[in-house]
Amino acid sequence: GGQRLLGPKTVELMTVDQLGDLEFWDRGFGFGLGFSVHIGPAASGNIGSAGEYAWGGFFNTRYWVDPKERLVAVLLTQRFPNEGVDLGERFRVAVYQALVD
Repeated sequence: GGQRLLGPKTVELMTVDQLGDLEFWDRGFGFGLGFSVHIGPAASGNIGSAGEYAWGGFFNTRYWVDPKERLVAVLLTQRFPNEGVDLGERFRVAVYQALVD
């Protein structure tokens, strides 16, 4: 209802890399206060924007927020085990390919 729950500085700290030179699980990604943070496409080899933040779940669910593109994407699945299934990455590529100016 128009009430701010988190201050701007809190949101900033949550959505920027807090690890610095420490290695995260995936090349080109850091970790904010609760989210993975995309360092950038050149560093990760993944489509997307620097500063995007995301997380995924056990049953191959995932979401991400890309402030640069003004984009929020959510994929909800119930797939386990999910070895050999590239649905999340294919969804990500399709979302970015669908963007128009």
